[in-house]
Amino acid sequence: MRCPVSPGATLLLLLILTLTGSAVAGGGPPMLTDDPGTPGDGRWEINLAALVNHSAVQTVRQLPLVDLN
Repeated sequence: MRCPVSPGATLLLLLILTLTGSAVAGGGPPMLTDDPGTPGDGRWEINLAALVNHSAVQTVRQLPLVDLN
């Protein structure tokens, strides 16, 4: 009886499983805010912000950042 999977496909599957097993995920702590929650039914919450990222090579500005709820 023959195996329905080719040796090349088996090798590829083993290679994928080996490489993905060494992947590492990273993340930071949760953002702490003093936001009391949602504004409630029929009310608006509007947040405006600006970000500036500065390095020795460049400065990147993101404005305006708008969050409407």
